Amino acid sequence: VGYAFVPIGFLVLGGAIFGLASACSLLWVAWRRRGQFALARREWRNLAKAGLGTAVSWVAYFIALQLMEPAVAYTVFSGAVPLAILLAARLRVPEASPAAGPGSRLGHILIAASLVYLCLASIAGLTGFESGGLIGGIGGVLALLATGLSSTWVIFYCRRLDGAGLTATALFGLRYLPYVVLAAAAAVLGIDAKPPVPVWHISQALVIGLALVATPSYLVQRAIPLVSPLLIGLAGALGPF
Repeated sequence: VGYAFVPIGFLVLGGAIFGLASACSLLWVAWRRRGQFALARREWRNLAKAGLGTAVSWVAYFIALQLMEPAVAYTVFSGAVPLAILLAARLRVPEASPAAGPGSRLGHILIAASLVYLCLASIAGLTGFESGGLIGGIGGVLALLATGLSSTWVIFYCRRLDGAGLTATALFGLRYLPYVVLAAAAAVLGIDAKPPVPVWHISQALVIGLALVATPSYLVQRAIPLVSPLLIGLAGALGPF
């Protein structure tokens, strides 16, 4: 995904991908579950917080993809989420779920050690692709930490909104709107602008993004009310394998 996005611009192309996905989701809701919009207005505070977390998460992730090896960025982001959930459980956040036992704690320690190794390797320039040298490596690691924390924030607020009655499809469509607006503004202002690329490359990147970015994100949205946050985080951490 990273290599397909680089020639076009992560922020703007991500906005196009999630703009299409959000539009399809909201059209479905308008057709089949129109009452969800009234419920969303009543829950606008929690919905705004979920939308803010979504925007921060993806902007930070796309920044990291431009500063670090994409495979490393994806691995670190995937592993950071269960660690953030476990930390939230220690801080007694109601929506967080704790480790299930000694084996689970050991697994999280191994994840943490692996992430520390990958982050240090990126900062040291040992992963094969870094942009900006030492400063770029540190910036990429900080961006990934922001991505992991904000993604955890989103999971918690989505669970609250699910409890209030919002469906996964409505939540998916609505919480991506702030990011789509931000990406559209970036396109107008020329932020993250790239040289022109062939139409076939843009089409290919959109198809890849819808299949490998938007669809898994929607499936995670569907899973949020069904399983514990920690299980979602751990399933994501296994994604790089």
